Amino acid sequence: MPVHTPVIHTTIRHILERPHFQKAVVIGDETSLNRTVTWVHIIEVTRLDELLNGNELVLTTGLAWHENEALSLSFLQQLIANNVSGLCIELGTYTESLPAAMIEFAERHHFPLILFHEKVRYIDITQDLHSLFIHQHYQMVKELEDLSSSFNQILLDGKGIEEILYEFHRRTRINVCYLPIQGESYFYPALSLKEQEKRVKEWIEHKTWHHRSLHTSRPIMVLTHYFADLIAYKDGLAFSEFDELAFDRCATAIAQEVMRTTYMEERRRQQEERWMHDWINNENNQEEVNSELQQLQKGTFHSMAVGLISKNHLLSSHKNREGLFIQKSMLARSIFEERGITLLATSMPHAYVFILLYPGSISASVFRERLYSGYRALLKEDERGTFPFFEYLVFGKTVKAPTDVPVSYLTAKETEKVKNRVPSLALPFYENLHLFRTVLKMEEEGDIDDFIDEHLGELLRFDADRQGHLIQTLRVYLQCFGSKQDAARELYVVRQTLYHRLDKISELMGEDLFSSPKRLSVELALHAYEYQTGTK
Repeated sequence: MPVHTPVIHTTIRHILERPHFQKAVVIGDETSLNRTVTWVHIIEVTRLDELLNGNELVLTTGLAWHENEALSLSFLQQLIANNVSGLCIELGTYTESLPAAMIEFAERHHFPLILFHEKVRYIDITQDLHSLFIHQHYQMVKELEDLSSSFNQILLDGKGIEEILYEFHRRTRINVCYLPIQGESYFYPALSLKEQEKRVKEWIEHKTWHHRSLHTSRPIMVLTHYFADLIAYKDGLAFSEFDELAFDRCATAIAQEVMRTTYMEERRRQQEERWMHDWINNENNQEEVNSELQQLQKGTFHSMAVGLISKNHLLSSHKNREGLFIQKSMLARSIFEERGITLLATSMPHAYVFILLYPGSISASVFRERLYSGYRALLKEDERGTFPFFEYLVFGKTVKAPTDVPVSYLTAKETEKVKNRVPSLALPFYENLHLFRTVLKMEEEGDIDDFIDEHLGELLRFDADRQGHLIQTLRVYLQCFGSKQDAARELYVVRQTLYHRLDKISELMGEDLFSSPKRLSVELALHAYEYQTGTK
């Protein structure tokens, strides 16, 4: 394949090769001649304010400042401050020569001064250079479109990240490096192993390279999550507009490739992990489970929990629910891996299931905190999406042994049952169900309605007849541990109203309401009522 000539960004050196500049005299060094020029502008005023965008070549006769050395120096200072690339001056008509201070200041800042000792038509210069810039812009757009097409073809052919890096380098002659969070780094052109290790280490520690090469970088983001850094570096001229735009397209192509390969890997993994179904349902032997887990992690996992999302929650109109699950699994895997947790995902007939495993020997409370942190991160991802997914995620009991994972799965189902009936459940983890676990047992035995009526029946009937808000008052009062001041504030009522309600509650339920056994029964009845009605 032939070497491609990249789009040139116009410099002072290139402009000096144009016909109208053949007799011009330049005051400037090599650095000044490499300044990039993107436009040309005629200026005959001394106050520039916001007239310039930067990278212009300014043309002037010196009419506004030729008789004032201080004014001429101020004019030059403003040009340099506005990042102008160079100044062309016609000598003879208004300005015979430049002040020494002006020349010295320009040389000190590597700023080129281009002098015309004969009368020139600035209109011809602007027309010539504008035509050049417009033609180069057209060429740049055409080149970028061609580059994007090449990247798309590489993606369609499945040739991988290395081929994308090669194509970027071939088109731009810029060196490039791909540094993933996990996996192998790529440098193109290749460097020695020692130099690669040095640069990777320096980038990880400082997010920059301290050697002389110019460099710029882009994060590779997939599903709003950070996967890698892409770094372009070179010696010599600064990055041109074409370089930056080409690099953006390279980063986009690599993000698409990462997305494709990660998606395919997730899909393959889920197809191969049908053994998880048997494990969750307690239908395979322990040796098979241990063998599969050994392939994931040398050693043993010490903390485990099952999470699930019922398929009933997802829109039946979603045409590719399994594809959606694969994408969400990729995201969840990345988030939990940041917290040291290995995630396995599989699709069951009625639910999507995640098995979360932690290899370290930590307490159950620390493991749960990491699960909480990951769960909250997933909810934030939901906020960025068009419809909820992870808000339906619930978790079972935390267990220590693979043989107990089926227990975690069953308890996750119990958590989901409570979550469906009690939407206010903030952290849907089995350990946070507390009294709702007892409520579930009562429901299994058919005792829940009788229990609610026995302990709350009088209050419920009073509220139904007179809208007395006694159930709400009792719940808040108990939550505030008997503090009347806190309860009144939570209920947004004055204390006298609260006192009146508490007196009525005592009248209907007895003065021993807050004795230890009865209080426990009342709180259980309140939880059962919330479970039955879905309201507090």
